[in-house]
Amino acid sequence: MAGVAIRWCESEVRDFEWSNTLSNGSFLVAALAGLRIARRRRLPATFLAAEAALVIVFAGSVAFHATAGGSWFAELLDEIPMGLLAFTYLLTVKDVHAWTRPPHWRSVLWAGGG
Repeated sequence: MAGVAIRWCESEVRDFEWSNTLSNGSFLVAALAGLRIARRRRLPATFLAAEAALVIVFAGSVAFHATAGGSWFAELLDEIPMGLLAFTYLLTVKDVHAWTRPPHWRSVLWAGGG
């Protein structure tokens, strides 16, 4: 597996990767349910963005597991969307708690995104 930064277990358990790939469907189900709820309740756009990010996590994770972690590009498709999801989830809690309001918000954002 030339060009892969880390040799993930996916390459070792290829016979079972189909189940991991299929289990990623739960991300899609959760995201679609979340989008529906967010739209029905007229939640702020950050909630819609977080659910959209979960759809992107689904797609990237399927790409990674369907190829059994066989390329660095698949790694990026799996990892980058998870960081995006974490960031968008942080945005959904902005101003909800004292720690997510100024002056603490920047520290929380840095700690969560850093």
